[in-house]
Amino acid sequence: MFLFRTNTKTVLYTGDFRLSVNDISKFGYLNKDNEPILIDAMYVDTTFIGYSYENFPKRTESVEYVVEEIKKWLRDDNNGVALHTSAKIGYEFVFNEIYKKLDMKIYVNKYRWRFYSKIQHLVPSLTNNEKSTKIHSCMNWSEKTDHTKCLTNISSNINFLYIHFSARKWDNYEIDQPTINMLPSNRIDVCFATHCSRTELVHFVRHFSPKKVVGFPNPFPEKLLNNSSKASNTPLKRKVVQKEIKSPEIKVNKKVHSALLKVMFD
Repeated sequence: MFLFRTNTKTVLYTGDFRLSVNDISKFGYLNKDNEPILIDAMYVDTTFIGYSYENFPKRTESVEYVVEEIKKWLRDDNNGVALHTSAKIGYEFVFNEIYKKLDMKIYVNKYRWRFYSKIQHLVPSLTNNEKSTKIHSCMNWSEKTDHTKCLTNISSNINFLYIHFSARKWDNYEIDQPTINMLPSNRIDVCFATHCSRTELVHFVRHFSPKKVVGFPNPFPEKLLNNSSKASNTPLKRKVVQKEIKSPEIKVNKKVHSALLKVMFD
């Protein structure tokens, strides 16, 4: 997230984000003395604003099931695991949890390693040594494709467990549903969202009650700010007190185009 402040305006740009209802208050720069800061304009990720994505499971729950399945699968020395993610980045939490629970790193090919090698202190779970692990981040969209794009030294005798992480296909998910789906051909589909569900998103916006809300890639419907909205029972209007936030100042030498500033702060 990026928080922009001038003498007269405060603008929040969320970028792609996932934040549970109970975690909003933990962001110190967005809350002060148990009150949300005053935000004039919010540019918010609305990827899953549709009614069919009312809920997503906690990421910790999904990963716990995944770890158990990997653990069972790797009891056979001839088995390996291929992790399929919906995006090239954003699954660092998954990788770190697998490493923490199983003490086994995840191999990524040289193209992804160029990025992750710069932030190894944040993602210690990854390696570019494919011989040191049985788990790899797969570059294929389908388990029917061979792994020559992912692995350079692969044995034809390896039986892979294919684990697909996604959120889009889990429309109309209910909280009491299982977070994984076991399929034939050694495949597991996992409900794992890196964006807010509709409920989380509406709660986030209502928490701050900004004067202006701009959604991307989808518009943020004004009707969702109504208290009768299905997505949340949190009142829209709340006491918001402008507090002085003492945060480090970051000086940027590059000039920002005047047209962009006008759109953001008008």
